[in-house]
Amino acid sequence: MLGIVTLLVIVGCIYWLYRNRGAMAGPERQWIKAFAIHHINEILSLYATASDPMPEEAARLLEHRLDGAAQQSFIVSLGNYLREQCGRNLQRGDYELAVKGVRDLLSAEVRRANSFETLRSYIRAMHRDDTGEEITEAQLSTYYEEIVADVKSDETAAALMLGQVLRFNIEAMHVNTFGLSYWDLKAKRRRNEPDHLRAAIQA
Repeated sequence: MLGIVTLLVIVGCIYWLYRNRGAMAGPERQWIKAFAIHHINEILSLYATASDPMPEEAARLLEHRLDGAAQQSFIVSLGNYLREQCGRNLQRGDYELAVKGVRDLLSAEVRRANSFETLRSYIRAMHRDDTGEEITEAQLSTYYEEIVADVKSDETAAALMLGQVLRFNIEAMHVNTFGLSYWDLKAKRRRNEPDHLRAAIQA
């Protein structure tokens, strides 16, 4: 009799896990993607320049395994994110999930940035930011054709443009996810730190 009860309990647990697997996977996927956006944007914000919009620190995230220094930096970033955004410490399995999430997102965004259709969206957004006005279709076609001709004839120009579009797209994703740019979010966190912590960091 006891064996039957134990079996029923086990079956019940398995059934509960089966029914709730989607609910558990949803929040997990949410923090992984949000962290991936934050971490990639952090790397690009800290290391990318006008002449090198896709720095080595970002390219390294695409590698199958991170080396010692990159791995340690990643773990620190992940631990800080989980404490600040999720209210918990790093747990077993978090690192592997986060690394895969970052690699998958960055790979997808590199492919998207390399699309000529994405280039049109980039030109529209940059024109809006620079002038405060929407670009006309005639202007869009002119700029688009000039840039396409340039990147097709110059590999360096193509790499620079890909990096700029990637950085722009990741920053937009960060704003959509967190409501702020990387630097604005960082400044907000500094303002919310206790005075003694700010003094220790500045010292």
